[in-house]
Amino acid sequence: MNTMFYYLNIVAGLCHATITINGFPLENSEINYNNYNNQFLLNEFLIGKNNLLIIEVSFASEQDIALIKSFQINGTLKQFFEGDVVTPEDGKIIPLTKIVGSETKEVSSIGFGDEDINIEEKFIRLQYSFDNDKYNYSHLFCGNPININKDQLTNYGQKLINLFIQKDTYGFYNEYRNKANDMAIARGKTLKEVEPVVLELIEQAMRQGLIRIPEQINVRSWCNDRIFELYVLPDRNLITTREDSDGMDFDLPVFITLINDKLKIIR
Repeated sequence: MNTMFYYLNIVAGLCHATITINGFPLENSEINYNNYNNQFLLNEFLIGKNNLLIIEVSFASEQDIALIKSFQINGTLKQFFEGDVVTPEDGKIIPLTKIVGSETKEVSSIGFGDEDINIEEKFIRLQYSFDNDKYNYSHLFCGNPININKDQLTNYGQKLINLFIQKDTYGFYNEYRNKANDMAIARGKTLKEVEPVVLELIEQAMRQGLIRIPEQINVRSWCNDRIFELYVLPDRNLITTREDSDGMDFDLPVFITLINDKLKIIR
């Protein structure tokens, strides 16, 4: 059976956008150019039924409210299968349930109206839900907060940095394996199939070396304090390598949680 893929396509203008699926960040950055157009593969972030997509858009304090009302953001959720060409024009549209307060309505695309704008705070918030019957990672994204202190998280981040500096490919892969496994399943593969490629990429990244060793590791929490992002100020991924001779680098986001009472990279 062909592997099914869920793609979210978002088109937007100048703003700061935070886009989360089931509490996990797909985008959390300043969009400083018009005609932002991005496609997100959602498979490894889904929870079966009642997936929650939230789009929060904010603007500079001096922004005129008329310009905010004329701001454009739109998008669609689409289904593709293995072998399909993934473009914004192709794929089967998956209906979304738009949630505004206690009211809901079925829509075929993402967009906003006056009811979605907080004029005082110059803020737009859109909320949608949808079901899928293929992928369910609710054990990661849903449930009570995880009780863990910041020192444990930053110490784990330092452990990852040390493994990278020591060029301990298998040691780092041991921390990365849960992510590799979920990514493989979400793409219709097995861990055994993708493991050689992942190990080769880790080795290549270690040969290039870190662009700089972080002096301080910072933490952001997501998914009701269940998943923790490790990053370097001002807003750089924990693992960022020097460029190779072709100008290519490795820029690896690090999201961790407890797996069998041990911290591991999961996304």
